[in-house]
Amino acid sequence: MVLRLARENGLEIEIREVTFDELLDADEVFITASNKKIMPVKKIDETPIVGPIPGQVTLRLMRLFDDYIKNPEGWVDEAPGPYRTLFEGGLETVGSDGP
Repeated sequence: MVLRLARENGLEIEIREVTFDELLDADEVFITASNKKIMPVKKIDETPIVGPIPGQVTLRLMRLFDDYIKNPEGWVDEAPGPYRTLFEGGLETVGSDGP
């Protein structure tokens, strides 16, 4: 959902592996989890992230995600069941058909 929100709100998305050095040099770092939403990262292995915490992009995504949670109508995929994720402009099934 975070990727979808980002794309639909004009943020450029690049899906790839990143190096440890890239993480340390990043202006912003955040993590996502279903139980934590979007959380800014303050430091990695005792190395602080240099920019403001949360940064502008992270804060924007946090607000977009909070808005989505408050009003999810129109965002629900048509087929429950398999876990689905947004990938390269389309939906890709990435799970089983249910529990």
